[in-house]
Amino acid sequence: MIGKLKAIFDRQRSYLTSLNFVMISYLFFKDTGWSWWYLLVIPFWLVFVYVDTRYILPKEIDYLHRKSPVLKELLKNKMDNYK
Repeated sequence: MIGKLKAIFDRQRSYLTSLNFVMISYLFFKDTGWSWWYLLVIPFWLVFVYVDTRYILPKEIDYLHRKSPVLKELLKNKMDNYK
């Protein structure tokens, strides 16, 4: 559970770096004449975050877990203990 939360937070943190760029760009364009309707990016961003955490992230986590030899060994040992 903690690993899954860490993966989600790391992923969202990487997305927030893009948002940071957008906010700095907003401050720049505000001084040079920025229209309010460009703020519609925020709802699109929220939809993207929802789609990412709901559909893309679980598949990525499964893929990474299948590729990890250490995790495979841990799961094999765990399953051997239950037999």
